[in-house]
Amino acid sequence: LRQEFRELELLNYITKLRFEGKLRPQVAGNTRSSLIKSFQKVYNNYCPKDTPDPLKWDEEDPILRPEQDDDDFVWQKAEKSNTSQNKGVKRKRDTEPDSTIAQNLKNDIIPNIQPPKKKQRREINLHDSIRGMTWNAETWSCAYDSLLTILSSTYLKNARKWNDKVAHTN
Repeated sequence: LRQEFRELELLNYITKLRFEGKLRPQVAGNTRSSLIKSFQKVYNNYCPKDTPDPLKWDEEDPILRPEQDDDDFVWQKAEKSNTSQNKGVKRKRDTEPDSTIAQNLKNDIIPNIQPPKKKQRREINLHDSIRGMTWNAETWSCAYDSLLTILSSTYLKNARKWNDKVAHTN
């Protein structure tokens, strides 16, 4: 459990650095463990200052390395088996350097993004939509009011059925 919280503290710190634009470009990963590994390669055994004392790590008590990732498996695209359609078509090699690709990721921070406009509420006239008794604070008639409100609502919505079935019970 301690290891879990240590990793969460480190991931929180990585997120903070990325948000502030201070995260080095070498720190990247497709999974939680690969991201932590890349952070440790770049920043060594760094422990953020705001980490709680019971979770802090150092050279004597290092943060344990997460499980090993299979780099051949992580985030591989499934190849299509329709090779007959692509027989004559050759793909060009990507010539962009890795740093350019990293800058163009859709998850990067957009500094001038605007929050969506708030939806305006429709005004609801409560006198038209709610029918029932008003609560009397002096007599504390709440329970009776709620029962009579339910019965009157049932009557108003189903007047014919009410007259056929309930009116004869008196």
